[in-house]
Amino acid sequence: MITIAHAGEEWEARRGGVGIGVGIGAPPDVTQWLVEFVCISAPDRGTIWDNISDPDPARVSADELGRALERALLRDVLERASEPLTLAQIAEAIQLEEEAARHLLYAVPHRIVLGTDGSPAFLR
Repeated sequence: MITIAHAGEEWEARRGGVGIGVGIGAPPDVTQWLVEFVCISAPDRGTIWDNISDPDPARVSADELGRALERALLRDVLERASEPLTLAQIAEAIQLEEEAARHLLYAVPHRIVLGTDGSPAFLR
């Protein structure tokens, strides 16, 4: 079992069993693998997911696994939102500094719009 800590919570990283590859004209090489995260300290949070570079979470670096967990937490916050969120609200929800949250937001640009003050907000 691979565990990772974030904002005072313990998460278990599990194999997702699905690989992703992109190619044209021939079957692509798989370059990303689904990883599922389950919060051990709060099981009612449910399962969240992202991608890593190996099918086995035990074979990726702690940094890569941590970034995947942060992206999964971001996706979870955005998908559960009932209204547009400010950068400050997103950062607070995923327990990151605003600048770190801003960098994560660039990983999902199709879900981001700029507010009237120029700050990113989630649009469903």
